[in-house]
Amino acid sequence: MPNGSGFNELAAGVETESALTTNAMVTLEDDKPLQADLCIPAASAIPSTSFIQESLLTANGSVETNVSTLRVDKAGPRVYAVGDVGSHARPAVHNILNTVPTLCASMKRNLLIAEGQEESAVGPDRVFEDTHGTQLVAIGRSTTKRVGAAMGFQLSSVMVWMIKGRDYLLWITGGLWSGNQWANES
Repeated sequence: MPNGSGFNELAAGVETESALTTNAMVTLEDDKPLQADLCIPAASAIPSTSFIQESLLTANGSVETNVSTLRVDKAGPRVYAVGDVGSHARPAVHNILNTVPTLCASMKRNLLIAEGQEESAVGPDRVFEDTHGTQLVAIGRSTTKRVGAAMGFQLSSVMVWMIKGRDYLLWITGGLWSGNQWANES
């Protein structure tokens, strides 16, 4: 899987979660083997875009989106992409919280313009900006083996423990499932 991640594939012995505590043999892009005490495969998601025209895709297979409006400019008017398939942001589940309001605002604006309203009356595009840059990783069961970063700042192991492994952000689930997360346009 040469994708810029630095490795091609894992040895056959690293296939299950229980194997995370065993040694692993990693094959690098230059085919050199590397013995590792622990291997955390965190290369990224592979976008499910096989049904989309190749001319609309980036080199890594994601849909080429306008990073500000989430439109797929090459596909024509009123075509959008959000989530892991879009090239607009890092593939991270929490990015959906910021992309859905931008998507809805872009759709509303474009539909009003398509119905004949003037662009000046509809207002400017709502702009998506990926500012969160958050990554939390728990390594093992100990509170001392966790690393993290949030919005450009390094987080201590205890801070990562407080955020991750407690409720796994369950407090946002109700708003997401009911749609209340996006009830207001702002």
